[in-house]
Order: sequence, then C-alpha cells, then structure tokens
Amino acid sequence: MVFKCKMCGSPLELAPGATIATCAYCGTQQTLPNLNNEKCLVLYDRANHFRRNNEFDKAMAIYEDILAEDTTDAEAYWSRILCRYGIEYVEDPDTHKQIPTVNRAQYTSVFADEDYKAAVKYASVQQRDIYEAEAHQIEEIQKGIISISQKEEPFDVFICYKETDQYGRRTRDSVLAQELYFQLKEEGYKVFFSRITLEDKLGTAYEPYIFAALNSSKVMVALGTKPEHFNAVWVKNEWSRFLTLMKTGQKKMLIPAYRDMDPYDLPVEFSHLQAQDMSKLGFMQDLVRGIKKMMRASDRAANKSADASLPKAASGPNVAPLIKRIFIFLEDGDFESADEYCEKVLDMDPETAEAYLGKLMIEWKVRNRQDLAECKDPLSTNHNYPRLMRYASEKLKAELNEYDSAIKARVDEQRKRQLCHQIEQKLAIVRTPEQLETVKAELATLGDYPPTKQLAGRLSMLEKTLKAEAIYQSARRVIESNFAHSDDLIGVAASLDTIPEYRDAKKMAQEARERATYLTAKRTVESASATEEELLSAARQLDALVQYPDAAALAKRARARITAQQLNEQQAQGTQMAQAEAPTGSEEPSKGAAAEDGKGKRAIIYTLASSAAVVAIVFGILVAQFLLMYMDRIPWVARATLPCLPVLFTILVGLALSYMARDAQVMDRVQGIFAATFLLSLFLDMCFIGDSIIDSIFMGSTLKIIPGALFLMTLRSPKVGRENVKQRTASLVVVMIVNVACWVIAHNAGFL
Repeated sequence: MVFKCKMCGSPLELAPGATIATCAYCGTQQTLPNLNNEKCLVLYDRANHFRRNNEFDKAMAIYEDILAEDTTDAEAYWSRILCRYGIEYVEDPDTHKQIPTVNRAQYTSVFADEDYKAAVKYASVQQRDIYEAEAHQIEEIQKGIISISQKEEPFDVFICYKETDQYGRRTRDSVLAQELYFQLKEEGYKVFFSRITLEDKLGTAYEPYIFAALNSSKVMVALGTKPEHFNAVWVKNEWSRFLTLMKTGQKKMLIPAYRDMDPYDLPVEFSHLQAQDMSKLGFMQDLVRGIKKMMRASDRAANKSADASLPKAASGPNVAPLIKRIFIFLEDGDFESADEYCEKVLDMDPETAEAYLGKLMIEWKVRNRQDLAECKDPLSTNHNYPRLMRYASEKLKAELNEYDSAIKARVDEQRKRQLCHQIEQKLAIVRTPEQLETVKAELATLGDYPPTKQLAGRLSMLEKTLKAEAIYQSARRVIESNFAHSDDLIGVAASLDTIPEYRDAKKMAQEARERATYLTAKRTVESASATEEELLSAARQLDALVQYPDAAALAKRARARITAQQLNEQQAQGTQMAQAEAPTGSEEPSKGAAAEDGKGKRAIIYTLASSAAVVAIVFGILVAQFLLMYMDRIPWVARATLPCLPVLFTILVGLALSYMARDAQVMDRVQGIFAATFLLSLFLDMCFIGDSIIDSIFMGSTLKIIPGALFLMTLRSPKVGRENVKQRTASLVVVMIVNVACWVIAHNAGFL
C-alpha cells in the first residue's frame, strides 16, 4: 500500500504496524492512520488531497465517512481538526520545514475541541506527542490572529466574491462587488471588500482581518456569476465559515446574489436562503432594504446592552426612559421626535450629557452613536459639543474624543489630498516664477505628507525649466536685437553655457559668440586708429564668418588698409631719408631747386649706368653666341640655357635700377634702354642659335619674349617697392625654368 505525506503529498515508506513515519522528501515526522483495508486507504488519499488543496469542507465529509467505519482512528479525529481550523502546511524559508498556517481561525481553543480530545484518547504515545506539539503551534497562531482581529473596527457587511479567474484576470464578479461596495458605503455601512479593505495589507497574512470581518459582520453578500465561482476554494472558505457562525446561533444573515446563471446551480448549502437575482430591476433597493432590516434588528439589541452602560448619576430616574426614547427615535430616523424628547430631558435636567449628544446627532442626521466617527466635520465644531463634554462621563468623553480625532484626521487627510490635487493642476499651468513661488508656499503647508516628495521633485524640475526658459528668452532677445553690443553677446553666450541641454541653447551660444566676433572685427575695420596687427586679426576672423554677407568685403577692406599703411610707412621712411640727406645752414639753396638739381644728376647717373650695363650685356651675348657656334662639345642643355643668362641679367639689373631711381622719368629712360637691349638680344639669338630659323625663333620666343613681357609689365607698375621687386624676381626665375624645361622636352621629342 502507498500512503502519501499529508504535508507535501509525496509517497511514504511505511513499516508494518507503524503509527508514525518521516517523509523522505519534506523531512516531516507525522502520524499515520489505521489503514485496515484498501477502502480506508482510498478514502484517506481523497480526503488528504482535498485538504492539501484547501477544500476543507469536502475533506471534512470524507473524514466523517472514515470515522463511520472506525470510531477509534485518532488520525481521522486529528484530520477533522485540521479542516476545522483550515490548517495549511507551508515551507519555512529559513528552516525549510513544513509549518502549519491557520486559514479558519476559531474563538474556541484547540485544546477544548472535542475532536482533539478524541484524537489524544485513541492515539499511541508517539502520536500523542506529535498531536500535542502541533496543537500548541496552532494555538499560538490562533492567539496572534485573535489579537490582531480585536484591534480591527467591526464591519456591517461582508462581500464574498471571486477576485480573479484561472488566468489571473479580474472577474466580472469583482466589478459587480465593487459597485455594491460603493452603494452600501453611501448608505452609511462599513463594508468589507477585500480588493479595497486589504489593499494596504499587502505582504501580510490576511486571515486575522478576514476572521475579524466574518465575526463582526451582520450580513454577508455571496456574489457570483458562475457556479464554479461560488465553489472556488477561498470563496467557499468564507461563506461556509459564515454559515457555521450562523448555525452557532449568532444573528447573522447570508444573502446569495447571482447573475446570468440558473439559481438551481447555486451551492446546495444555499438552498434554505433567499437568493437575489442581480439582473432583476430593483435588485439593489431590495438588497439594501434587507440589509437595513437586519442591521436595525442588530442595532436594537446593541442599544439595549448599551443603555445599561449609560451613566445614571447624571440623570434622574424619570429622565432615563426619555433618553432611551431619544435613541430609539434616532435609530428609526425620526429626528423631529428625538429633538422633542431632548428638550423634555433638558427641561427636567439641563446637565444631562446624553440629551446634548442626542441634539448633536439630530443636527447631523446620525442614527447610531458609532456613526459619529463618519461625520464630515469634527464634533468640536458643533455648538452642542462644549456642553456635551462639560457634563459627560469620562468614558463618554474618551469615546467622543476618539471620534473627534478620527474625523479631524480624516478631514486633514482629505484637505491634504485635495491640496495635492490642486497643486498637481497648478503645476501643469505654471508659467512664471511668481506662480511657482505660490505653488511652493502651498506645498510647504503639507509638511511631511508622503505625496509631497513626488510633488517636490516635480516642482524642482519645473523651477529649473522656468529658470532655463528665462535665460533662453533673455538671450534670444539680445541676439535678435539690432543694437546688441559685442560685450552683451559674450555675456549672453556665457549664460547660455549654463543650460547647454535646454532646447537649442548650445547653438544660440555659438551664434552669439560669432556675432560678437563679427561686431568686434567690423568695429576694428571701421576704426581709424586700428593698427596693422588688429586689422590683420580682424581680416582673419571675418574670413571665418562666411554666413555674414559683408564679411568678405570687410576682410578685403581690412587688407587694403594694411597695404595702404605699409605704403605710407615706406613713403614716410623715404621722406625721412631725403630730409636726412638734405644740406642745412644759411647758404642752403631753396628746396625746390635742390630737388630738381638732384633729380637731374640722378637721371644722368642712372642713364650712364644703364648704358654701361647694356654694353656689358651685349658683349656677353656675343661671347655666348661665339661659344655656342665654335664649341660643339658643349652639352645641348648648356646651349639652351647659356643664351638666357645675359637676358636674365638684363632683367635683374633693370629692376634694381628702376627701384633705386624712384622717379618716373628716370624709370622711363631705363625701360627704353633695356627694351632696346632686349630686342637686340632677340635678334642676335635668331641669327646665331639653332640650325634653322624656326629653331631660332622658338628659342628666342621661349627664352626672351615671355620673360621680357613680364619684365616690361613690372617696370610699368605704379607700385614698385621692395616687396614687389622680390615677388617679380621670383616669378621670373620660375618662368625661365619652366621655359627651359619646355624647350628641353621639345628638343628630345624631335620637334627642334
């Protein structure tokens, strides 16, 4: 025979005649039943299966069948205890042992249970030790549950329903139950609805709160839209426990409520109850009326017991019946009659606290004293409250103070919640720092209210955003202004650098710096006192600012001014040299005559020097041509370049004399002489160079005409200065080299 562990369901290895065994899988030592036959084994297997799945009522029925077969089976009695208290074994994460949890707490002690006594009576010594140890564990758990449940406020109505389906989705039952919950709340009842009531109990055991609600509720509404929902494990666990409480004589009422299903499919346990069809017109009114009827009957019983606790010292013997009438009228909602009797009591004894309590309840339309805690305004705001507290007993004062504190806490919570909502709305429309400061001041009034942390974070982000927006808009106005100064633009760029991630602040900062550079460079170009270095720096900056249309023109203007300044400096240096060379004294001739005389002398000197140079050049050309004609061993490269040397020398001497002359007339003479020399050189080349006239013309044009044209252009330039001469000289040398290279290539190719 195979018997399964009653904790984890694994097969146990049983020794013949053994009453206890240890599970090899979960390690739990447990008691064994009297397995006399195969039928008993099957019954235990089914019963334990249902119990492990928390279907305690089904398991209980099978254990009763086992006891019908053998009334001395201790394990069957103990298993009934496990079902009655809803014992579920779970693994302890620290010790990995199976420990019991209670899902059906009872006010009755385990040790007083008749099944426990029978189990101990028929158990072996080893079994008894295990039963007693587990009973102590269950008892301690029960004490903890009862201790927590006693701190909970009593409920009027318990809504029993199935929250989720097999896929974890919310059921239609849950939606209908929530609608019923809010309807009953509006009627003034305290309702247990697990979805809302237990939402702040996440992560804790629900049993103490369910136990408290089941025992304190006068009415249970078992709600469902499918038969299987009514028979779901935890749904049945709740309504079956409530039915058990009803069977013990407690004045409770269970109302089954169904929809979209046949009422004959309701659990058989509901057959004696009046079920309500939720799809029927007027269902809610009938349900509320039935609940009110039940609650009124319960309140009458409660008021009878409460009347006995009313202080008699404050009221005379003739006042007590009137006080009872006041609270009866209040219970029935007859506030006019209740007020009339309050006045009668006060006429007889103006220091009766209960009469003032009645008048307070009349003004606020409160039927039961316990409902004072649900009032909208604190009790202390009512004009009857001071006299009520003056004449009330200490017990009544404590009760009223508790109600008043609860109301104030709730009102303050509502105020803070409403203020948080208003702040959230204002944060969505805040646009200025002034509005932000107002919201910040309102938030400060909430103190350490938990939602303020999130609001403070949003407020801080919004403050940064508004600050960045202010910087951004201010910078934008400066940049778009036509009168912005470069210093302002630099300041704007620095401020935009503090918010680089905001919108296009980084790009705007770059634009501001470029415009500041442009304005500074433009001001430098337009300044009459700008130095050459400043102009050069401005020109380079303007070259980089291609996005400005006039930047190129300004850069060109800056460079023109640099050139003009250089010429002015050269002229000033020449003037200083002339003044330094001019004679001084009383016999000094007039400056005009001396200048003319000096100019004439220089013209004669430069003319003679040019003529001498020309003679030397012509002689050099003739010598070169002679060498070319009578020395055949000279390399052809030398033959190509040798005739160029006198011409090149002619050009260089002409440039030097032209620069030294600094006089237009002298320069014209020098140009004429060298032009004639150049033509003569060309003629001689054509006569002596080459084997044919074509060869001579090619060499003459290549080596003379092109450099000569550049030479004449240089002499005719109005700006002949030191830098100009250097540049022209370099360009002539390069051109000569290129021409020689072309001639060499043509000669090798066979064209010459």
